[in-house]
Amino acid sequence: MWSDRYILAYHSTGYSGWEFFSSRDPTNGNVNYQTKENAIKKKLAVVQADNTTVLAVDDFSHVSSGGNRDS
Repeated sequence: MWSDRYILAYHSTGYSGWEFFSSRDPTNGNVNYQTKENAIKKKLAVVQADNTTVLAVDDFSHVSSGGNRDS
């Protein structure tokens, strides 16, 4: 499922201790950082059955040139 996606995987106990940054990108990159709730809803943050936490970039939506991608 995750083999072709840009992800960060970390073995933990769910989202305990994680902070989700959802403000404007301080480096002025083309990204929309998500709240925890939005990241889960959009399947950009997933806790798998083995407690591996997966953080992904939205690589399934079309983003116009110069547009921001959800992350």
